[in-house]
Amino acid sequence: MEKWLGEWEAMYKEVCELITKGEHNEMLTAVEQLEQQSATLLDLWTLMDEKLIDLKQYVETFEAHDDSVYHSIGTECFEQNQIKRATICLSSEKANGQSEEWRRLFLAYAYLMSGKKDETVEQFIYLIQTAKQASVKHFSYAGLGCYYTVNGQVDRGAELFEQAKSLTPTSDVVYNLGVCYYLSGAFHLSAEHFELYAKHVDQDAEAICFHGLVRMKLNQSHQARTLWTQALSLYEQPEELTRLALLSEWYGHHELAVCCYQKALTKGADPTQMEHGMAWNYALGDKLQEAWPIFNRLIKEQPNNLHIKRSLYHLGRLFEEKQRT
Repeated sequence: MEKWLGEWEAMYKEVCELITKGEHNEMLTAVEQLEQQSATLLDLWTLMDEKLIDLKQYVETFEAHDDSVYHSIGTECFEQNQIKRATICLSSEKANGQSEEWRRLFLAYAYLMSGKKDETVEQFIYLIQTAKQASVKHFSYAGLGCYYTVNGQVDRGAELFEQAKSLTPTSDVVYNLGVCYYLSGAFHLSAEHFELYAKHVDQDAEAICFHGLVRMKLNQSHQARTLWTQALSLYEQPEELTRLALLSEWYGHHELAVCCYQKALTKGADPTQMEHGMAWNYALGDKLQEAWPIFNRLIKEQPNNLHIKRSLYHLGRLFEEKQRT
């Protein structure tokens, strides 16, 4: 994630430089790349992880009451995220009847997490065609939906999630459909699914943040800001807060970006990076009285910091442009 944030910030600064130079064709290309990079991060944040958590919770709930739910060394490794070992164990273990369906399901997810494409598809399709238990079939459709989504076949992923939803409309499937419809450009459908998801899971900061992005795509900036403010109240990790700050900054919610950086600072994030972000957004929001003291102190403390110098240069150019107009 740290690498992604660095690359995103560098690309963002490049767009700013192209704007100040008036190089609009190059700017539009760079903006498109930046949009794609944001979407790539968002669509993969927790897609498979959410599905795995849901599967594990299902097993924990029912295995004490249902002998058909498979339990073995392989499933224990899977639940402990020892995916490589789980794959080896599950592929060599034997089971009978409905327990065999669960063994294959765990194996399919282990293959999915291991990046074994052919084996993943083979196991999920086999279970979709043969499983007698609705829960196993549901998780098979959803798992195969995850596979196709993360491999860029979003429409196919959405079809499979819809199949899973028709069997059991679990909240995680609704969430994944929201992701798929966002990626395919069906923003109204995406928003509907995130609204439905929020009725059942109202404290999922990642989903709320994603929902905010959908609202921005629908030109509903006020709703997006409300959602991102809610996400801000839930996020606790500096990495999460910095990511939200960058999104808010990019879409023009500079006051919210400042709040994100401020909270990240209290959570142990790098002080220079956070204060730089605060000053930059104060300036972009025309709050120069708040911005310049921070910039002046930072440049005195770190006179060779190229990021701070570059920001000051861009702001200077923007100020000159405003003076001329």
